[in-house]
Amino acid sequence: MNVFPKKVIFFVFLLFVADSLQALTILAKNGGHPAVTQSLLAGLRKLKIPFTYCVNLRSYNNVVDEDTVVVLAGIDYLIKSIRLKKRGRFKKLLVGPNLVIRADEYGGICGRPEVDVCIVASEWVRVAFEEEVPSLKGRIEKWAAGVDERFWSPSTKKRSKILLYWKTESEDFISQIEGVVRKFPFELIRVRYGTYRKEQYRDLLDQAVLAVFVSASETQGLALTEAWAMDVPTFVWNPEKLVAHGRVYSQVSSAPYLTSLTGCFWKNTDELAGLLHKFMNNSFEFKPREYVLEHFTWSVRLDAIDRRATREGYL
Repeated sequence: MNVFPKKVIFFVFLLFVADSLQALTILAKNGGHPAVTQSLLAGLRKLKIPFTYCVNLRSYNNVVDEDTVVVLAGIDYLIKSIRLKKRGRFKKLLVGPNLVIRADEYGGICGRPEVDVCIVASEWVRVAFEEEVPSLKGRIEKWAAGVDERFWSPSTKKRSKILLYWKTESEDFISQIEGVVRKFPFELIRVRYGTYRKEQYRDLLDQAVLAVFVSASETQGLALTEAWAMDVPTFVWNPEKLVAHGRVYSQVSSAPYLTSLTGCFWKNTDELAGLLHKFMNNSFEFKPREYVLEHFTWSVRLDAIDRRATREGYL
């Protein structure tokens, strides 16, 4: 049984350009925030859950008597929602997961008592948020976005390349990784975060037998999930340490949802070389697309919210 209220109103305020609709179109090209939004809205439509989707404050002014407001992004929207909840305009206020990077931003607004639930993408982010704003303990829920398994679907053509996905770290470190990979009989493709359209990324993944990911941390790692949906296993650099924003994080991950079906972690180039040798010897039984179809499609991720709402009584 669907436990969502008759209507759920979702805020998405994209801060990078003035025209909100145009911003949504442009920013959706490279995943990130728009990909999370797409996952949520597509899942709602597939599950036939009615909702109102607002892309500017003016349209929000016309919405009344909603049971639940979810602020996906936009501090202005959250400030306005807190004011309206105080006036009794709606019952529940959920925020995240694209609202802030740190819970203590903007005076720790995510920890205001008017916020019923703060949504984060993974366990290590939950720990970080609770450390930054202790009043959030007991009000944080984890939710990871899904992907469109129809768009991210592999062809049957032969693959022969290794894709190197570069998000963080120096050119020198990337060159060291490339030196290791070139010792094996695969052509190397380098992809730099933020420089591609999703169609380009999909086509490159469709040429790859394996992807090597370099990112110091990921709240979820949608690019990883997209690779898995294309049936590409991943070897992920995972230093397990992060010093940023004036603090040392007690927990961190470069791939919070990586499993033995989707790939392996490595910390240095020697470990990467060892994994590549095992890969050459067919020592792994990866099933990344199967994993995504079971856990990370749009409708599966929305169903996870529905089940949690039933159990916890949030909505």
